[in-house]
Amino acid sequence: KRSNAALIERFQSPIVYRDSNDFKKEFKNLVDEHYNPVSVFYHYHSLVSNFWNDMQEADEVKLKSLMYVVRSILCCIWALKDADTLPMEINPLMKYASEDVKQRIRELIALKAVKNESYLHPMDEHLKDWIIQTKKELEKKKEEVRIRSADIENLNNLFLKIWHENNNNR
Repeated sequence: KRSNAALIERFQSPIVYRDSNDFKKEFKNLVDEHYNPVSVFYHYHSLVSNFWNDMQEADEVKLKSLMYVVRSILCCIWALKDADTLPMEINPLMKYASEDVKQRIRELIALKAVKNESYLHPMDEHLKDWIIQTKKELEKKKEEVRIRSADIENLNNLFLKIWHENNNNR
């Protein structure tokens, strides 16, 4: 019934701590089948609200926090407009952003690569306007997010299979 946005992100991470047989391929199919844009939308919508409330009046903001807001907004837009599972990387998420916003985000990404986590960045007024306007649009459209449902049995079967494999190897 629900998607776990954090689990989807971790699953798509390029960092692999352990790989078990065909688990990644099987789980990818289940993630795609059980992906629920409604749950994902509301997860990121709440992140936008939480982070934005802390920074909206600031002249300077932590770059990392600003990127959380930007990425979370892009995730909300994706959940509204795209039926595919949310990508982890930011470049595909920018699919629905204007060229100007994409360029500003790319500049922030490049800056983030060379700055430490405590770096305070002057608030970009154009990006701030985009955030405010997009937040308003998301608020109006949040009821339009499409619900998808899937049979939970195949998910249970995969986890039982993995559990049995791990317990038989002990």
